[in-house]
Amino acid sequence: MRQSQYKESKKKLKDELITWYNTNQSTVPLSPLTDDPHTPLAGFYILPEIDIQTNLLGRRKETTRVKSLEDLFTSGRNVPCEIYLSAVAGFGKTAFSKYLAITWCQAHKRDENYNHFKEEELQALSGFEFLFLVILRDSAEICDVDDMIKQQIINNLPCKSEIPKTLLNDILRDEKCLVILDGLDEWFHPENECTRIPKSIPHRYAREKCLILTTTRPWKLGVSNLKTSQMNKTVELVKLNEDNAWQFKLNTMKILIGNTEDDELINEVCTFEEEISDHDLDEMESTPLLLLYLICLWVEKIQIGNSAVELYTGIIQLLLSRTEKLHGKFHSSCMTSPSKVPECFRKHKHFCRYYMFLVTIGKLAFYTLFSKKKEHTLVFDENVAEKYLNPEDLKSSCLSGILSESKVKTLINESCKISFSHKTVQEYFSAIFISFQNTGEVQKIIFEECNCLQNILDMSKVFGFISGMNPKLMSTISSDLMPVIYNDKKTSKYRTLTCYDYMYIDPLQNIQDMYISCAKESQENKDLKLCFTRFLH
Repeated sequence: MRQSQYKESKKKLKDELITWYNTNQSTVPLSPLTDDPHTPLAGFYILPEIDIQTNLLGRRKETTRVKSLEDLFTSGRNVPCEIYLSAVAGFGKTAFSKYLAITWCQAHKRDENYNHFKEEELQALSGFEFLFLVILRDSAEICDVDDMIKQQIINNLPCKSEIPKTLLNDILRDEKCLVILDGLDEWFHPENECTRIPKSIPHRYAREKCLILTTTRPWKLGVSNLKTSQMNKTVELVKLNEDNAWQFKLNTMKILIGNTEDDELINEVCTFEEEISDHDLDEMESTPLLLLYLICLWVEKIQIGNSAVELYTGIIQLLLSRTEKLHGKFHSSCMTSPSKVPECFRKHKHFCRYYMFLVTIGKLAFYTLFSKKKEHTLVFDENVAEKYLNPEDLKSSCLSGILSESKVKTLINESCKISFSHKTVQEYFSAIFISFQNTGEVQKIIFEECNCLQNILDMSKVFGFISGMNPKLMSTISSDLMPVIYNDKKTSKYRTLTCYDYMYIDPLQNIQDMYISCAKESQENKDLKLCFTRFLH
């Protein structure tokens, strides 16, 4: 390609990328209480604290707080090629990824209408000539990063027919690029004839000027067996600090409550904080998603509860009541006898009214989350949803916000993809189905899937929810999981260690954390009896 043509094509692609991100990646779903389901990130998003994790010669990790995005993207005098950013569910990995994308847009094409960006953040992103944001759950059938970029981004740009086939490769090779792969834990290598390794991460080419930032839940790093050379830097979104949590509450309530004087808004936040303290839920305030849910329930004057199960139950109750108010009772509505509704749901009238509808959604959640075809786990075709939901129930699920529907266009056809509003919502509904529709087939599927440490950790949130819904069942599951954990290769290797090695200790630490979360979900219930051999210390 001639140099002049390259410059022209590069400029056109960059301009269209900026338009694409500002149009398609600049918002996040906020709340079922707002008429607009998407809230602009600019002016709303609050960056959690980030820790850089350092591990030298296999010793225990040390952490250093990131002071700026510049710290994130550099390593001493060098720019790392591979950064892995981990965060537990609800810390906003996707929101963070989108925020980087729109900050990059603003850094390269200033819009004076937006003054929410900090100069040091703009400076950090201005150093990248190109940014490519890939949502991994939307590329479940692809294993090559370049192909993902083409499918998700390039093919959706107006100029796609004018882009030379070699342009993307030339840019990734010659220009300083930031490629963001969001949600490694939501991606599995597709079952095809690909022989490239490793299969635990999407395949990529080594390019000197290309930095790849991958986001994931922490357990995925512990079981991916990546070499140190494949992870130049690992960082973690850890929490909203006190100041950031306060600003997050102000920003959220300003949107939910509407036009309110500043003094009145501050009083609302103070009253909210008092109630959170009274319910002993201060720990949830550091997690953006949980804090958002708490605010939504509080604004709507719905009882908050004292656990994750009660919190998510309140959110689903809110979604159901909101949908019924806007669209009338669902086609499938029929009040279930209170005696048939599990005790943990009985005080919620919409759970009683729509219990069988919710169980049906739970069946969809379970069979997709525990699917052997991992590419269909989180985003699945409409015909997969229709196996479990009739057309009216599928429509109601989407209207309520429990499920989301998106159109996917290719050159020759258009298809409809279905997903749960958030992975934790899918895990919550899976737990409902497992807890109260438990059969021999369900148990068989669970233990066929949870046959190693990695797969158990993948379902850790499900087990936490089950602990709050049906502690007796979780006690049985815990007993059945014990030999799997005990006989896992990583556990066996840990028992032979004479010094700290994070590759084997971290997964077991994550199992321990899973059981601690299970215990917290069932603090007042003596029926929960968890099985484990030892605690790490």
